[in-house]
Amino acid sequence: MSYSKINPRRQEKIMQRLQALEEREQLFQTVLDSFPDAIEIIDQDFKVVYLNSAAAGRARHSTGNQTGEKCHQVFYNREEPCSFCPAKKAFEVGEPGYVLRKDVNVLSNEPCFEELLLLPVKINNQTNGNQVKWVVEVAKDVTREKEMEQQLIRSDRLVAIGEMAAAVAHEFNNPLGIILGFSQDLLTEVDPVDPRYNSLKIIEEEARRCKKIMRDLMEFGRPAPAQFTHIDTLESIQKGIGLISNQAEKAGIQMRIEVQEDLPKIWADPQQVTQVLVNLFFNAIEAMPEGGTLTIRGANKAVEKTGSHGHALAPLDDEVVVAVEDTGIGIQPKDLPKIFRTFFTTKQKKGMGLGLSVCESIMKSHGGRIAVESIP
Repeated sequence: MSYSKINPRRQEKIMQRLQALEEREQLFQTVLDSFPDAIEIIDQDFKVVYLNSAAAGRARHSTGNQTGEKCHQVFYNREEPCSFCPAKKAFEVGEPGYVLRKDVNVLSNEPCFEELLLLPVKINNQTNGNQVKWVVEVAKDVTREKEMEQQLIRSDRLVAIGEMAAAVAHEFNNPLGIILGFSQDLLTEVDPVDPRYNSLKIIEEEARRCKKIMRDLMEFGRPAPAQFTHIDTLESIQKGIGLISNQAEKAGIQMRIEVQEDLPKIWADPQQVTQVLVNLFFNAIEAMPEGGTLTIRGANKAVEKTGSHGHALAPLDDEVVVAVEDTGIGIQPKDLPKIFRTFFTTKQKKGMGLGLSVCESIMKSHGGRIAVESIP
């Protein structure tokens, strides 16, 4: 046997080409790894040919090097191809495709939305003909965009519902006022021992409740502009207590007021602040059907601003904190994140779930905040 030596110049050119190929591969890898979108390339046997860093981070199963593993094993930990496999269709059709799919984020285990772009790569030669040899999948997380889209849809619906609700409430308010007026007139003419007295009392109470619902609907649909001025917090608390004292007494509720002396005045709309307080007071009373204690606390709290390294600096300003506490039934943990949502209510056959939503809206318009703590 005889061997021919490779020409040194040819060997040098081969080495240069190999080096150039290696540099291009590194460039290819670096560029694709910098993409936030997940990019994977799979062959006709659904084996992974390439994954960039984002795609590798989405893997649910891996033996270390995902290249060569089946894509349905890597991403879904399944032995067989998925029935909804978009890559399979791309191989069959041979044309670029687009899919929007709902998935589960591997890191947070939360539902997410992905835009999936499928790019078939064809090899046109005598051996393969014009068939698809690989499919490039580019997956982009669009969860935030979808959530914003849903929020806009909900906002538009709420605006429409609010306008309609305010119009309906306005039309209902007058006949309710007439019903309430006649029931009160009849109550003055009927002796309390008369069997009809209790029926008239129920009519009066239900008419009042309906008027409150109508008022909440009108305030939700067409909130009045705030009239800001410096107000005394204690006066607002006392005014609110005066409005609900009769109901509290009838319900067997004891009132405790623990308000710090010399509270600073706040820049707010006095009517809207009273509205928030009364709403919270009524919620507390309804949470104590068998009586209890309603405690209202008010305190001045220094707000600290922090430096860039988290160190506390001089107080930026003071804020007034008002807490409304009851000894009622409490709120289930699953309901706590929902209580400020519009139309959400835990009261069976009472209210429409607008009170706390309106309260939160008022607090936000004042640059304040409202929060809840509860144990059932």
